[in-house]
Amino acid sequence: MAVKFSNNATSTLAASINTTVTSISIQSADAAKFPTLAAGDWFPITLVDSAGNTEIMRCTARTGATLTVTRAQEGTTAKSFVAGSRVDLRLTAAAINEVYSVAFDASNLNTGTVPNARITGAYDGITTLGQTGLHTITTEGEAIRLVGSATGDPYFTFYKGTVRQAYIQHVDGTGANQGLVLLNDVATGGDTRLTLLNSGGVGGLEYTVNGTEYTVYHTGNLSISTGAGGNTLAQRDSSGDVHARLFRSEYDTTNATVGYIMTQINTGTDNFIRPSTPAQVAAALGPILTADKVETNVSGEFTPTAGGLITWAHGLGAKPSMIDAFMICKTADNGWAVGDEIGPLSNIVTYADRWVGYVIWADATNVYCRVQNNSSGNYVFPAIVTKSTGGPVYATATSWRLKFKVRK
Repeated sequence: MAVKFSNNATSTLAASINTTVTSISIQSADAAKFPTLAAGDWFPITLVDSAGNTEIMRCTARTGATLTVTRAQEGTTAKSFVAGSRVDLRLTAAAINEVYSVAFDASNLNTGTVPNARITGAYDGITTLGQTGLHTITTEGEAIRLVGSATGDPYFTFYKGTVRQAYIQHVDGTGANQGLVLLNDVATGGDTRLTLLNSGGVGGLEYTVNGTEYTVYHTGNLSISTGAGGNTLAQRDSSGDVHARLFRSEYDTTNATVGYIMTQINTGTDNFIRPSTPAQVAAALGPILTADKVETNVSGEFTPTAGGLITWAHGLGAKPSMIDAFMICKTADNGWAVGDEIGPLSNIVTYADRWVGYVIWADATNVYCRVQNNSSGNYVFPAIVTKSTGGPVYATATSWRLKFKVRK
């Protein structure tokens, strides 16, 4: 809510009012002289008649020349006024007090820019200061100072919502974890901290995980050698070689691993090798083990007919080096169940002094199968045996399908 003003806002009543109305009308030509109000805004008006009677009102809304008012303000009494009485926007005590209170109310300093003159000099006595957004401090010297008591150790904290994530603190003393501390509260496995110890020296950097202290090794506290010793930190010699007794993933005198296939990871300045993954080994040895682009394709299922020709585009791009035919059971037959696969099959099979079968050949594009032409439908398939007894029988033609497998 804010009080609004405008210069030279004066008019007269367009109609008489009694002591209870809360809406008054002024001259239409004068309406624009008075402020436009948003929700919660207001401005003071003073009504004066020819006899000198006055009443201060608070206008809380204006629609054109119609003003919504609260009567009898600031110690005045509601009165009746005749048309033509003056209506003035005058500076009143309530309006001045509101402007003053808003200007000096720190809770209202939540938007906008505060002039430099308002923040020069020392601001003492602030106990809690909240801010959102970026705070930039430009200085060539000390920017922020935390001052604790003679025994206190103040610190900077980092929060996500109400949960502390980390802090930076200087802890007095010369023992473990005493010095300049960077601590992560939410690290997996317990808090972690890195401390520049007050004791200093080459051992003055300490790393702690969930209360357990670890020494941080570096060139100041670890032996470095260009020799062949395997228990020291190695570095390159003048020829660029690194000398060490053994490179392996773990130190174990009973290591049963016969050996590794190693893979070069990077060929740049940070070149190194490590044991290969199964996928890397397969990628490297695949062409060798498959004898130069060996490829196998399998057809779908075909229904042969007596004397018919089956044609299948094998997709190898060259004449196959091997062709196999298989029978797939589609309806249970002679002990064979649906889905059983028999093969690979011979081209010609004899049974009961009859010959039945088919001939298979191929070119660079297709596999062809010419089925025997015979009046008996069962002769389109080779003879089979009963699955449970081994007795020879003819396959029921409608119960089986053919499929082919080729290799490049």
